Amino acid sequence: MNKNLIGSVDIPSAAYNEMAKDWALARSLMSGTRAMRDAGQVYLPKEAKEQQDWYEARLERAVLFPGFARAIRNLTGKAFANGVSIKDATDQWLEWFENIDLAGNTLQQFCERAFLDGLAYWHTTILAEYPVVQPTATLFEERNII
Repeated sequence: MNKNLIGSVDIPSAAYNEMAKDWALARSLMSGTRAMRDAGQVYLPKEAKEQQDWYEARLERAVLFPGFARAIRNLTGKAFANGVSIKDATDQWLEWFENIDLAGNTLQQFCERAFLDGLAYWHTTILAEYPVVQPTATLFEERNII
């Protein structure tokens, strides 16, 4: 392996590849019947002598019980039933909490999604970054650097 590529963020590690094998199942379980049907023989194998049209009819009748997704959503709902509260937040923080990820999600929505992903996929990651600014930059300059 090229030594320049070791540790590169765009090359999955062996641990990542091992975990990723289970994510497709979790994604299908969270997505429901349609995802299971779309996966076809991955979750509903065709019998050895089963004709294709019979298999397709059986696949269209198959229903995925939503127990996994329901449990994950219920646990997430219980964890955030009282909302996210922040003590002593400044006006600037309160403004950020209304669009915490710059994608229109509130802090509550962001935390719920991270928690749900952690339960469903057994981990979650959050990339936090901040642009490089001059130490003498004003607040106006910092806000307009993005």
